[in-house]
Order: sequence, then C-alpha cells, then structure tokens
Amino acid sequence: MLAAAALLAAHGAQAETYEQGFYASMSAEYDSNAAFSPRDPVGVWRFAAIPAYTFMTVSGVDRWNARANLRLERSTNESVSAPRQDPNLFVNWTRETPRGELGITVRYEEQSTRETELLDTGRGAADGTRATRALSGRWNRALSERSDLLFDGGYTGVTYTGTN
Repeated sequence: MLAAAALLAAHGAQAETYEQGFYASMSAEYDSNAAFSPRDPVGVWRFAAIPAYTFMTVSGVDRWNARANLRLERSTNESVSAPRQDPNLFVNWTRETPRGELGITVRYEEQSTRETELLDTGRGAADGTRATRALSGRWNRALSERSDLLFDGGYTGVTYTGTN
C-alpha cells in the first residue's frame, strides 16, 4: 500500500472527466421539383431520422471529442430521390502544453450530391453521394507574451459515386 501511495504522489493525481450522449432527430420535407426538371416537375416527400452519439473526455492535458451520426432518409418516390444512409464521423484530439497546444482532427462525411451541389454551385445534380475525408493538424507555441509560432495544415479528399 505504501508503494501505491508513493507512486501516486510521484506522478500526481489527475482527474479524468467525460461526457457522452445519444440523441436522435427526425424530419419531413416536401420538394416540389426533386428532379430539377423545367418541363415536368415531380414532387416528393422525404423523411429522415438521424441517430447520433457524442463523446468528450479530458484526462490531464489531453482532450478528446468524438461525434458519429447516421442520416437515414426515405422518400415517397425512390426513382427521383433514392433511399440514403449517410454516415458522419468526427474525432479531435488536443494536448495542452505549458506554452501552447498540439491537435489532430479526422473527419469523414457522406452527403447527397442533390444537396451538396445545389449549395456549392447553385445547380441541381443527380442523386449520388459525395464522400469527404479530411485530416488536419495544428501546433501552436507561445514564443513570448506578444508572439506565437503556429503550424496549421490539412488534407481534404472528395470522391463522388452514383452520379453521371
């Protein structure tokens, strides 16, 4: 028992805290021209359920955040708006140092091109999938009270499937 107490005193006691949560949201929307057709507009109802899980922990100088969800979407006309199962994953790690911090973030996301291309370009697209993979890192160090040294970089890759 004395050895355990001496070991604890030598390394210091660090508290670990964590939070986690599970939630779900549901929605229904009506699109009066889901196929973006100027001559023959076809209306469709879309129903979505999005179960999600979040986790956050702080252990000493390390902080972890994670989020995962799955968008399940169905419609009244599958020839215009296909059934979808779009995952989304986010993980972030940050370490505090005496004079700065170090961090890494990883993200993966799938979305309907019907939505992403309309938002990005203002033009409609076929109902395919855009998959985004991203990795970023950050290192920050205080050089003095008035100056910091910061390195920040990342990679983002995007692929498309199911589009013409």
